[in-house]
Amino acid sequence: MKLTDFGLWFLSPGNRWSITIPPRGVFSIWYDGYGLGVQDHDLSLEVYLYNPYIVRLKYTFPVDRFCNYRIDRQLTMEDFDIIPNPNYRGAR
Repeated sequence: MKLTDFGLWFLSPGNRWSITIPPRGVFSIWYDGYGLGVQDHDLSLEVYLYNPYIVRLKYTFPVDRFCNYRIDRQLTMEDFDIIPNPNYRGAR
């Protein structure tokens, strides 16, 4: 099965939704209605840690001073998985 079978979407500026990663620029990652992270203009990835699912990177990327991953290129589907968040305890 593909990640997109489970509700994986990408949101670009201007409210452009897609089931594929935009070839360039800023986008956020959404899964089953939860925002999971954002790739910014500087090609860093901010991962949100407080939802029922999280982005798990398959490779080791350096972390910048803001605790964002330094991808330094456009993220691809081969770079990550969406997994259940083992630390999620429900809405607070």
